This record gives sequence, structure tokens and C-alpha cells, in this order.
Amino acid sequence: MRASLVGSVLAVGLAASCAAGPPGEGELLRALGDDVGAIAVAAPRDVAGGWIERAALLVAPALPTCVLARARGATALALIWSRAGGGGGAWSLAMVGGTATAGGCDALASAGDLAWFGADPRAGAGRFFADPARKRRWRALAAAPVRALADVELQPGITMRATATLDPRDGVAARAHLRFADRVAADGATEWLRRWQARLDRARLGGAWPALAWELARDADDPTGASLVAELRLAGDAGERAMILLAAAVAGDALRPPTPPCPAIAPAWQDRVTCGDDGVITVARSLVDELAADPVQLLRAARVVPAVHQGAPAGIKLYAIRPASLVAALGLENGDRVHRVAGVAVTTPDAAPAAMAAARAGDRFEVELERRGRELVRRYAVR
Repeated sequence: MRASLVGSVLAVGLAASCAAGPPGEGELLRALGDDVGAIAVAAPRDVAGGWIERAALLVAPALPTCVLARARGATALALIWSRAGGGGGAWSLAMVGGTATAGGCDALASAGDLAWFGADPRAGAGRFFADPARKRRWRALAAAPVRALADVELQPGITMRATATLDPRDGVAARAHLRFADRVAADGATEWLRRWQARLDRARLGGAWPALAWELARDADDPTGASLVAELRLAGDAGERAMILLAAAVAGDALRPPTPPCPAIAPAWQDRVTCGDDGVITVARSLVDELAADPVQLLRAARVVPAVHQGAPAGIKLYAIRPASLVAALGLENGDRVHRVAGVAVTTPDAAPAAMAAARAGDRFEVELERRGRELVRRYAVR
């Protein structure tokens, strides 16, 4: 899942509210524009001093002191993800009530008692809860200190409609209901999550690992098989510790496979391919355009062999890569098994045109690969 199921569930854990709704929640919900994709509402009094507040401060971008001060004093606040803002969307923090610092807070926008940091939650031609089905899903959430709702397109054609509750009063007791268009999409999401969990480096994550051990099962109440139920229960201090360590892992980008070091780039490519200290390779847009127009030229610089795992296609393996070739300059090595490019599954060389078109569409993309039994992600910027 592009947004990552775990990342979405962690976002759920960053906000809390009483089942009846804290003062100001109604005003927050009415302010949501129709470009909103996910919402989690919080009553600051319910999270102050607990692991949710500490986890939020770890994973949130550096917030101005005055924004934090107002958030802590608000009667209700919300973590919102909207589809607007370019790229993969934008996060914002909205709140009702509270006061800015004595000197004001230029980082906050406001309209009456509503204030927000980031994207305007009112953006869009309509209102998020104008949809009766979405209203019903929200109202049907069980009584719990944490509630959230999300409608997220995981990849083209596959949308996840999720509701979730979380009780942080004794460690972690979380439950998420995930609805897909059909059984095939639900099966694909299950398989993706299992593969993703299997790729995680448990030793690297240490005490954060229990917070990722979600149990995923088909919802017995849905005869279509298109719904899944995800649950996580970690009692007491052990649960709180695992969630704090998970937040630290997210902040340190430890959930994604590591980026390999920079490759040696032959002189012939150094004017259009460079690599920074973080291992991200920057590629000239003119070169990406050329490859999108003729993706086979990239494959001609190596011997490409379809990879098979348990009788099913599992990407492509690369051999006979010449050191001075473009393939080498892009950081690929002999024996690499490439299985996804820019979010497109590469099961055969025939997928190369779609993968290059996806890479060309934005200013960043990733190549997921396996090298000597280890999962890696090679990251690229297009300039």
C-alpha cells in the first residue's frame, strides 16, 4: 500500500476523542472539505502526558511553539490528510478553542474559533461529511478514546475505506475495519501487508516490533469477503513502550528498507546523474524522458532474466551489467532482483513502459529490489 497501512494506522493513534464527541468536534467535522482523505479527532485533555502525545511529537514535523501551545489548550483538534497540496497530498492540524501565545501565531490560519496549521481543512467544492454513507461509518464507530476514518487510494483502482478505534488507557487496544471494492482487492492488501511485515528488519526495530504485529483477518460479517479486520493488543507499559519506539522508528525512517550507498558513476553520465550523501540519485528529467520514450534501451545495458518465486513471477533479475553503463550509474548491480518501480509491479520486462511512465510522472520515485537476500530501496529525484 503506497501510503502504507502501518503508516495510516499510526496516524490513527495520534488523535483521541470521547465517543460522544468532545466540545468543538462538530465544528471541526463541519469544516472538512471534500478533498480530505483521512481524519482523526482529538480531545487534548485525553492525550496530554500520555504515549499518544509523546508519539505525535516524535513523528510530527517541527511545529512552532505557539502552534503546540494552542493545540494543548484546544477543546478539540484533528489530524487531517487531504488530497490537495501536490505530490502525495498534505497533512494539517486543525483545532477548535485554545488561544495563541501572547505574541500571536503567524503560522496559524484561523476563521472564528477554528484554527489550523498546514492545508486549509475547508478546501474543496463540497463537504467531507456530505456523503451519508461516510456519516454512518463515523457514527457507527464503537465507544473508544480514539476514532478515525479514512478513504485512501492505495494504488490506481484500489481504494481502502477504513474506520478505526484505539484505546490507549491500558497500553494499546486497536481495531481497524478495512473495506475494499471486492474480495480480490482485499486479498491483495492482505498479501501486501504480509510481505511488508516479512521484509521488516526485526533486529533493527527492536522493541518497536510488537507494535507492528497486527493480526489481520477477513471480516466474518461481510459475505462478499471484501472486508478485513486488523487488531493489535499490547497491555500496560509494554504497549506504551512499543508505540513510543515505533514512533521513533518512523521518525528515523527505519520502517522502510535502507537505501544502498551511492554507486560509481561513469564520466559519460555524470552530467545527468548525480548522487547525494543520503544515497538519493538525482537524474536529469531529459534522461527520464528519453527512457520513458524508449525503456528498452535501459534493458539492453544488462541481461534481464524473469525471477520466479513459488511458481509465480517475482520481478526481474539483472546480470552482465557493464560498469560504465547507465544501469550501473543508476545504482543497480549484478544479481539484483527488481520487483517494483515507481509503485508499478515489475513482474516481467514487459512492465518496463508502465514503470517508466510512472517514474516520469513526478519528481521522485523509488525502485524496490532485493540484493543478496536483503530488501533495499533505491531512491531517485528527477530534476
